[in-house]
Amino acid sequence: MKFFETPTAFVAAVMVAILAFGLGLTSPMWFLLDGRSPVDAIHAGTPIVVATIGGMVVTLILGLFLQRYRKPDVIEVETYAEPVGSRRKGMIVHVITLAMFIVPFLTIILGILLKSVIDADS
Repeated sequence: MKFFETPTAFVAAVMVAILAFGLGLTSPMWFLLDGRSPVDAIHAGTPIVVATIGGMVVTLILGLFLQRYRKPDVIEVETYAEPVGSRRKGMIVHVITLAMFIVPFLTIILGILLKSVIDADS
C-alpha cells in the first residue's frame, strides 16, 4: 500500500488512464482496421466510446472527491523555498499535455500509413 503514496504511482496511473481512454475513444478506427465497413465500425464503436466518456467522467469525479478529502501532507518548507513537489507536478502536467497532442497525431500518422489496408467504401 506504500506504493500508492509514491510519485511513481501517480505517473503510472496517469499513463494507464491515457492508454485505456485512448484505446476506448479510438475504437471505431480499430474496427475499421479489423476489416469492418465504416458504418459497422461506427455502430460497433459507439457504445465503447460512450462507455469510455462515462468512465472518464466517473474517474474525474472520484479523483476530485478523493483529492478533497485526502489527509494533508505535513512538510516543513523554508520561507523562500519553492513548494515541495511543484516542479514534479508541473513536469507531469507538461507530459500529459504533450501526450494529449502526440497520441492523436500518431493515430493520424498510423491511419495514413495503413490507408491501403482500410476499406472506406461502404
